Parts: sequence; C-alpha cells; structure tokens
Amino acid sequence: MLTGTMSTNGATQQQGALYGGGASPMSSEFSGDGVFEPEFELTPLIKEELRTTIRNRRINSGKSDDLSYDDGPKPQYKLTPEEEEKRELRRDRNRVAAAKCRIKRKTEVCCLTMESERLQLTNERLREEIQRLKDEKRVILELINSHRPSCIVTPPINVPDVQMAQATSSSYDSVR
Repeated sequence: MLTGTMSTNGATQQQGALYGGGASPMSSEFSGDGVFEPEFELTPLIKEELRTTIRNRRINSGKSDDLSYDDGPKPQYKLTPEEEEKRELRRDRNRVAAAKCRIKRKTEVCCLTMESERLQLTNERLREEIQRLKDEKRVILELINSHRPSCIVTPPINVPDVQMAQATSSSYDSVR
C-alpha cells in the first residue's frame, strides 16, 4: 500500500498514493443508514473507476446506466377470479385455525391455573401436617425425657436409633 502525508484538506501530497491519511483499507465502517464509509479518502481516479465499473455492469444486465436507485412503485399483479377465490378460502381457513388456536390456548391456561391452585392448596395442607407432626414429636420427646430420670428398667433411648428403641421395648417386655 502506498501512503502519503495528509494536507489540510485531506488529500495526499505524494503522487501515486492510493489511500489518503495512511489508514488501512481494512479499517472502514458502515454508517447508521447502511452506507459504506471508509475511514480513508479514495482518490478521484479510483472513484471514477468504480462508477464506470458499476455503470458497465448495469448496462450488461439490461438496466439503465442511470445510477439512481429509485425504481419507482412496482406494478401490482392482478389475481384471476380463481386465484382470488383460493386466496379467500385460504384466509378463511387461517381465520378458523387462528380462532381454534386461541380457544385451545385459553383452555390450557385455565387448566394450568386450576392445577396451580390445587397444588398450592395441597402444598399448604402438607406444610400444616409437617408442622403438626413436628409439634407432636417435640411433645413426645419431652415426655420421654421427663420420664427418663424416674425409669429404672430401661437404658436411655437414642431417639433416631430405631433398632435400639425396638430392642429396649422387647427387653422391657421380658422383664415384666
């Protein structure tokens, strides 16, 4: 890449320079409106060459050599009566399908809401039962602990150990 020094107006001072300002041709940006804006200035010769290339491609493809992009409104295609009837039938079927879909979605939402309410009630009932059982366990442990000092037959019971509790109850029955 040939580069030159920049003058105050942005043009290169060195002859044969392709890009002004020493910027890389890879560093370019698209503006907000989608127009390519390089960060360097193209020399007038390159700009003219690009215009000519674009104009030649347009002429070869059968388009006018005018570079304006305003093609104007496109002509509307008229539908035949048969095509119009098919279109209306398709629209009607789509309308019916959309209505069915809305009804189905509404039904599903209703069912899910009822299921959610049922599960919330079940959850609340189970939480209450858990609390009741915890309270009952606490009362029973208090009774066992209050009885333990006066009990001379059985050794102290470790409540989480179920086998020990069964063994002590069987030894208690054998002593009587």
